[in-house]
Amino acid sequence: MQAEYGVNVASGNSNHRKNTAPEPIMLESQPYECPYCGEPAEAVVDLSGGDQSYYEDCPVCCRPILFILHTEGTTWSLESRREDE
Repeated sequence: MQAEYGVNVASGNSNHRKNTAPEPIMLESQPYECPYCGEPAEAVVDLSGGDQSYYEDCPVCCRPILFILHTEGTTWSLESRREDE
């Protein structure tokens, strides 16, 4: 039918938008001991965000723990501290 009516179909679409892939999420886990009650737990960190500080409650005693994530290339470290330190 396209040939009958002289319709040309272009192989590309100039209005086509490229979808960019979202940044990859690089999750790692790190065991730690709660600085309040001493119970062992595990933190899951997203390394794709670079250096960050955030609070998360202890899964046992529910007190706020300050986590400080340091990233440098492929190496990283996670500190856990009491909120009042």
